[in-house]
Amino acid sequence: GCWSPLIAWILAPSIKVGFDPLLTLKYLNGFWGLATLLSFYFLSARFEMDVFFKKCFIIFLPLLLLSYVFYVLGPDLLQLFLMSLYLHVLFSKKFFDSNIKLIAIGLLGALCYFAKAYSFYFFIIHISIVLFFVVKKENIHNYLKKYLLRLCMVWIAFFLFCSPYIFLISNKYEKFTVSTASAITQNNRLEPSFTDGRKLVVAPKGNMALSISDDPSFFQGKYINMFSSPHYFLKQIKITIANFFEYFKLLNEISFLAISIILIFVFIKILKPLKEIPSADFILSLTVLFYPMGYLLIAIEWRYIWLLPILLLLMCGVIIKYLDLKFKINLYTKAVAVFFLFISFSLKPILILLHSNELPNEYNLAKKIKDRGVQGSFFSNMSGWENKSKSYKIAYWNNMKLFGFYNPAYNYIDITNESKKFGVKYFFYFYNSPEEKEKVLRSDFSKAAVEIISDIDEVIVYKLKQ
Repeated sequence: GCWSPLIAWILAPSIKVGFDPLLTLKYLNGFWGLATLLSFYFLSARFEMDVFFKKCFIIFLPLLLLSYVFYVLGPDLLQLFLMSLYLHVLFSKKFFDSNIKLIAIGLLGALCYFAKAYSFYFFIIHISIVLFFVVKKENIHNYLKKYLLRLCMVWIAFFLFCSPYIFLISNKYEKFTVSTASAITQNNRLEPSFTDGRKLVVAPKGNMALSISDDPSFFQGKYINMFSSPHYFLKQIKITIANFFEYFKLLNEISFLAISIILIFVFIKILKPLKEIPSADFILSLTVLFYPMGYLLIAIEWRYIWLLPILLLLMCGVIIKYLDLKFKINLYTKAVAVFFLFISFSLKPILILLHSNELPNEYNLAKKIKDRGVQGSFFSNMSGWENKSKSYKIAYWNNMKLFGFYNPAYNYIDITNESKKFGVKYFFYFYNSPEEKEKVLRSDFSKAAVEIISDIDEVIVYKLKQ
């Protein structure tokens, strides 16, 4: 209900037969990268692109997708692949006159939603706007009829495919929902210290769960949002503005020419009447403009906009074709321009690949803890996102159950009482400086412990009295 289900459904058979899920996911990430490469290779044929640029695009694309493969394991690359299939159908000629293609769009939209919940909202808005503009406008009555019939066909296919899953998670949470992820994220962005209904210790829900992050929907009963009060509404506006600046920063990381490419592409298209603009070019513009908009309300990261570098390069191909036809650019000038263009798009992928072999610091810390024979359930000082991240990752890498502490107000008596209540064996205290380490070692926490391991960097491990 919180985490999108498709990747879990794909991994389930391999887990059932005993394969290592992390290794399986690495292979799947590679497969999705290759499938995405082939998909966008064929997708590029939908556009009137410069031939020389297209060859360079095909050469560059593996570098970009390889950086995605090594950047993070998760549903992001799977969702990118499914989005490429969705765009395949949208960019085909007169897709809106084919019932099969309209049904396929609905099914692909549902698969994108199963891969990542954000796609639910994006798909409904995106396909509604696309159909509004591409359906032929003969007269107002026929136009509205054709538009609504085609939109209903897409929506029916989409909701029929999604509804069993939506019904199940709505029943689970006892309210209608398509995902709890956005509510949790918005709550945490608006008020990180919001503690309505929050307990000091929360046991992982279910035998297989290792922490509350398996499904944080049950972390607290009530969440705040931008409509909870005027204060939070104003704070949401501030968050959105901050996200806009972060988005522009990410665009510049894609390429320092990214914003210029969007503006030039839109400019050369608005010079033509709407009916003369190729539908693929028009849909490309709408997708680039609308795809990141929902993320601006909550949070935006590099992996959320992996689709954009590829779409921006498709825009470049169309722009160069237009300029070549208008100004008859010679091959040498074109080659130099294209070379510098791809260099600008290559910087971030190359940096990602250069650091791809570096193990995260939390992984090394987890290994040190495991090597000391520390195994079993644990508490930790989870104040601050960095400590939470360490705690969750150690729990999963070392197969240890994490019980809290989810509230910063605790002492050695709470540690003793809660450890006896839940059978928790350890308390990890993450420190940031030698001074903090010495202060903690002199604190009352030692009264709750039978053994203290203090020679591991960044953490003090207390073995608790049972």
